[in-house]
Amino acid sequence: MIEQSGRITHLEGRFAWVETQRQSACSSCHSGSCGTGTLTRFFAARPHRVRAENGIDAQVGDTVVIGVEEGTMLRGSFLVYLVPLFAMLGGGLLFEALAPQWGNVSSDGAAALGGLLGLGAGFTWLFWLSHRIAGDPRWHARILRHAGGPSVHKVDFVTSD
Repeated sequence: MIEQSGRITHLEGRFAWVETQRQSACSSCHSGSCGTGTLTRFFAARPHRVRAENGIDAQVGDTVVIGVEEGTMLRGSFLVYLVPLFAMLGGGLLFEALAPQWGNVSSDGAAALGGLLGLGAGFTWLFWLSHRIAGDPRWHARILRHAGGPSVHKVDFVTSD
């Protein structure tokens, strides 16, 4: 489970909006001369809002720890980054292959147009999919516990005598 702490800004039914600060591995580096660290400090100043299931009845202003399953992050990253990329490449290759059948059309121009159309189709499909899975609890972040408090997920250890 990937965990992040944040503060609840408002409640919405069984969900809470949690404001977190973006973190990076670069934040632990004290070199001061790294361009990546500078960019991280610049963009980390903006808070990030996450909608999370509020199973612990936390209230506005509470500092909580939210969690997302690693598999959910992996699937989400695949969808957001690779689907539009593959759709763009597929559209470009398809239009480039069809360009000779269209007569006096440049294959490079057709590939560029196909790539843009494929990219648009990939983003449109993601928009549709995001609304379709919005109600699926497997994709939701969850509030695990109050920050500094005991974990909501208890593990029972079985010992053999």
